[in-house]
Amino acid sequence: MKANRILASMLLILAVGFLAPTAAAQVYRWTDGSGSVHYSDTPPSSGQYKRVNSAAMPVQPNNAVKENLPDFSNKKQPKEQVDQAQKKRMAEYRQKNCEQAQSRLDYLKGYKARHALIKGKDGKMHRMTEEERQSRIRTARAVIKKACVKK
Repeated sequence: MKANRILASMLLILAVGFLAPTAAAQVYRWTDGSGSVHYSDTPPSSGQYKRVNSAAMPVQPNNAVKENLPDFSNKKQPKEQVDQAQKKRMAEYRQKNCEQAQSRLDYLKGYKARHALIKGKDGKMHRMTEEERQSRIRTARAVIKKACVKK
């Protein structure tokens, strides 16, 4: 029981020790030439400023945190730009599928495919049969026909 109290006391002391520096941090407030209010942990190099309580510091759009965030205010793109970007991605996707299907077809037509090991429906490895090879060749040709069309 006494050990629990000692442990709790030690944890409390550690917590206070870690939180004390943040509570003691100085925050400075000043207004620049254009009338914008700024808050910082360092005072401005020139001009008047006030020390403020960091716990009571308001969150304002001019706060330094907002200045470091990306601008999402103009997020929407015109429909034409979106359509063009989507068409470009689709063309790249078709080109990749075309290249992969052609490579697969070249492999399947070659000597090595006749002796290739594949995983069956039962999860076990076995040599590809001629029927399976021909089926995969037909599939590769169908993908080539669909993906390798110039648009």
